Amino acid sequence: MKADDLIAFRVDAGVGMGLGHLSRCLTLARALHVRGARILFLISPETAAWADMIRRQHFECRVLDVPDDVQLVGRLAHASWLKWGQASDADACRRQLPQRPEWLVVDHYAIDRSWEIEVKPWVGRLMVIDDLADREHCADMLLDQNLKPRASYRNLVSAACETLIGPKYALLRAEFAEQRSMKGAGGATRVNVFMGGTDSEGVTVRVLDEIAGDVRWEKLDVVLGKKCPHLEAVRKRVDRLPAAELHIDSDRIAQLFAFADVGIGAGGVASLERCCVGLPALGICVAENQAAGLAALAQLDVIESIGRLSDLREGQIGSALYGLMAEPVRLRQMSARAMALVDGQGAARVAGLMLPN
Repeated sequence: MKADDLIAFRVDAGVGMGLGHLSRCLTLARALHVRGARILFLISPETAAWADMIRRQHFECRVLDVPDDVQLVGRLAHASWLKWGQASDADACRRQLPQRPEWLVVDHYAIDRSWEIEVKPWVGRLMVIDDLADREHCADMLLDQNLKPRASYRNLVSAACETLIGPKYALLRAEFAEQRSMKGAGGATRVNVFMGGTDSEGVTVRVLDEIAGDVRWEKLDVVLGKKCPHLEAVRKRVDRLPAAELHIDSDRIAQLFAFADVGIGAGGVASLERCCVGLPALGICVAENQAAGLAALAQLDVIESIGRLSDLREGQIGSALYGLMAEPVRLRQMSARAMALVDGQGAARVAGLMLPN
């Protein structure tokens, strides 16, 4: 590729949708930038609250000029994430492209084939990042980093679309692979709680309430983003707990995961991050799109899934945590299987396929 070749990303973040989509796109963008690409992010007005995350990486970021007073009801399950509709969004993206990008990468549950067909004439190639396999796409490449059958997208993309399926292609930041060597084989004394950067459901509060009555850890690390609507409630609980520390917008998540013996967390990319550093964990499904991924990881016994948040009985989280902490042999086995499943090289693999030497 030429030095001025552009790769554009269409992705959003928010309190409701979380930061996972933006985080993994930034990871892929860094891997592509290393290979010489110029990077542009196209984001919604809501996502502009996280624009500094993009600009700190020295990537260009443009906020789409879309109407903010439209409440369209689309046919997709996540249509509310794009309340101005796919047609308006596609038009705004076209207007913000400074040149024809070599690739346009789309990571958005509210975008499907109809948006992609509108934009495709304006780009070189189009890549879709997905987890759901619930809608059709018009793409040259599709990435789903979760454990699922390769046939999951058979009827959703053309035969010419290159599909990259599984944790081999997990888009994890480089520090997770770097921390793999730090994993020890000690007991189960350090607990990590990370329910997502925004944790809009307030699951961290419930977890801390359930484990507060029976302290069996030597250190408790709680990780959260500053835009979490329940941050102050979490802070008050951490302040009352012994040997507990709250990490807000930490840039040391990989290290915190690697140093922990047991984790408690939601599904999504963080589950694969824990696997990469060998952190056994309790998985709590806080959104429907996480259910299949958590179930697949649990079937391999690299995590222990305790089900959907709405179905959990009072006290079930604490009971499951201390039950797992009492099985050091199983924890070591889970750790080894997790590290074998996710090696942390996925972003480099994907970048190499997109921009071969």
